[in-house]
Amino acid sequence: MSRDIIIATSSLMKDMIGGDQFIRASALRALCAITDATMLPGIERHIRQSIVDRNSGVSSAALVSSIRFISQNPEVVRSWSNEVAELCKNDDSITQYHALGLMYFLKQNDKFGLQNFFSKFFKVWKIPLSTVLCIRIAASTINENSDPNYTSKVVEFLGTCLHNRNEMVLYEACRALISLPSIPPQTVGVVVTVMRNLMAGPSSVNRYAAVSGLCHMSNKYPTHVSACSLDLETLTGDSDKGLATYALTALLKIGAESNVDRVIKLITSFILEVTETYRLIIIKELRNLMLKYPQKSQSFLNLISSLLKDEGGLEYKRTLVGLVITIIREAPVVKGDASLREEGLLLLCELIEDCDHPSLMSSVFQVLAQEGPSSKNPSQFIRFIYNRIVLESADIRAAAIACLAQFAIRVPALRRSILQIIERCFKDDDDEVRDRACFYHSLINTCSDLSFLITFPHVEPETWLKAIHKYLSESDGSVPFSTSDVKVVKEEISQPEAEKMISIEPEITSPVLPATHDDLLDLLPPSSELRFSHMTKPQQLSEAEEEFGIKCFFHIFDKAIIVEFLITNTLSGHQMRNVSVQISVPREFKVLNHKGCELIGPSDTGKCYIVLELPEDPSYITETFSSQLIFSLFKLDTSSQWVPIVSNDQLPLDKIELNLEDHFKPVSVDFEREWEKIPSECEVEETCALEKYTSIKDAAEVVIKLLGLSVCDNSDEIVEKSTVHKILLSGVYRTGVLALVLLSLKRNQQHGILMKVRVRCEDQDVIDNILSVIS
Repeated sequence: MSRDIIIATSSLMKDMIGGDQFIRASALRALCAITDATMLPGIERHIRQSIVDRNSGVSSAALVSSIRFISQNPEVVRSWSNEVAELCKNDDSITQYHALGLMYFLKQNDKFGLQNFFSKFFKVWKIPLSTVLCIRIAASTINENSDPNYTSKVVEFLGTCLHNRNEMVLYEACRALISLPSIPPQTVGVVVTVMRNLMAGPSSVNRYAAVSGLCHMSNKYPTHVSACSLDLETLTGDSDKGLATYALTALLKIGAESNVDRVIKLITSFILEVTETYRLIIIKELRNLMLKYPQKSQSFLNLISSLLKDEGGLEYKRTLVGLVITIIREAPVVKGDASLREEGLLLLCELIEDCDHPSLMSSVFQVLAQEGPSSKNPSQFIRFIYNRIVLESADIRAAAIACLAQFAIRVPALRRSILQIIERCFKDDDDEVRDRACFYHSLINTCSDLSFLITFPHVEPETWLKAIHKYLSESDGSVPFSTSDVKVVKEEISQPEAEKMISIEPEITSPVLPATHDDLLDLLPPSSELRFSHMTKPQQLSEAEEEFGIKCFFHIFDKAIIVEFLITNTLSGHQMRNVSVQISVPREFKVLNHKGCELIGPSDTGKCYIVLELPEDPSYITETFSSQLIFSLFKLDTSSQWVPIVSNDQLPLDKIELNLEDHFKPVSVDFEREWEKIPSECEVEETCALEKYTSIKDAAEVVIKLLGLSVCDNSDEIVEKSTVHKILLSGVYRTGVLALVLLSLKRNQQHGILMKVRVRCEDQDVIDNILSVIS
């Protein structure tokens, strides 16, 4: 093997000194790719000569290859600084750009040297690529320097870039100026003018960039951006819905009281044409405008009323209901009477008449219970709540009874009629509904003071369990259990982002959450059109007693998966540096990107990512991956210095499993209605025997866990020793198609549990995947 390496190295070095410039550049790249830090001194002379070569291709290859050696042997690369600095003045665009990039890497740890170098050349670079890189570096260094002279030089340089003819330079200069803490008002006006010109151009890329820039700029400079309101309003009709959404969001941010009605008309016509992702962006920004102009609440409520009648998912509907709740609770302050509040409550009542989301209906019942009894005419809401007791599922009936009980407690005039309604639920088929009906009926009839039901304290379930266990273990039952021994958890009222108070408490460490959607988009290739589906449950990849706690999540897209690793350093007095995860994947999978973590301090948690492209074969849905953690370990010595103790250590991790359940997002639906919507031609039926199981309940739990789908209509509640049972399952596949599964289980003395599987889905590949896993 060593002999082959010597032959390959000699061959490449011979090609480097040949006459063909293309072969020289390629040989240089290949040689640097296989060279490590120990071999660098042997080829240093060739790389130095190539850097100053007259041919731009050879020079660029040497500059790009040199970046690779900075982390391995920085002293050798720094000895080429003079040659690299001269190339920063080169007239060739690619050579100058690569030389500038290498110079930045050489000086990135010396901020004053970096600032001095770039301040000398602010007016030298005329090539667009180099100017853009210089803009980004200057903007990143200005926050680290308190020298007003340097700051003024950067602002002056960025100001001159606003008069550049290249559109890429113009946008980068505008974005850099926007990110600065403060800029002169006249400069803000120039930035808005440049953005406006880009917005009016023919290029869709420039228009998108300009609108997104104005959207972010409107948070700090709404008055200046308002000059572009007519241009933004025109762009709301653009065929690119992402661009149009940005334009509408910017209009909402700069909206004045005089044009609120016009913006609402735009939303009404626009929101039906976009997907739910864009709708959520608009509705969340609409909330800020609503809080800014509460006197326009009637117009906002009319808009929300029309939007609630349209089709939409749970998150979209929940966001709209949140706006209605805000109006209800702020209405007395806004209008001086309760008419707007009554209208909002009636709107929520109409929503539960035709709502497909049980969790949302339960939230609405809670709001009605809190706000309804104190309204002008509380009796008008009883009919809507009673209809839900008659028509809905068990969990909704239970929530409706609790809501009615609040009306009975707080409105004595309605108590008698409400108790008669609750009495009808004594014979309900569901245990929870019967228990709630008996509980509230008994308390209302027997207790003289019901204030504890009106202002019931918020207590965590774990706290209740601890108090009850303590009572059972220490008391003989002679003294009743007292709720005064239970620790109450104070609820904090959520406020808009702009009104939140920031407090720093070093003794409390916040948990590290999985990556947000914006973080994931930065990992994907720029040209990809992947659609996010869902995130899976975590997998533990390390034992509890190990020094490092490691778990991973799958972020599922339609054609790719992002594996996110959360790495917790439990070693006190130790740092993990240059942390990354290597994963072994079959050839059907393709690694698109990976990202490590530079530093994880004691008791801290860092994140690493790997982006995998899924196989083209739709039946390839399960796989097991082996992985290992790579890191360097540093220890805090007696002189408070971090000293390395382990370099590039490799820690094998537990296997990572990708199963069928990871490809599905569990979604609860109205099973019967959705089943009828899917054509019968899209149904496949299969029968199998589960001979290992004698109990229908045990077999059902295994199959539900295997598929990872959501159980509908509480069909997983199985009576002990039952011989026949049906289970309804639903979920959305990563490609966005809905899959419904009907399981009919029957106990058989010879074959254990017989199971008939009926699957309906408009994608035959999804049906095949489900049946292949079950069989």
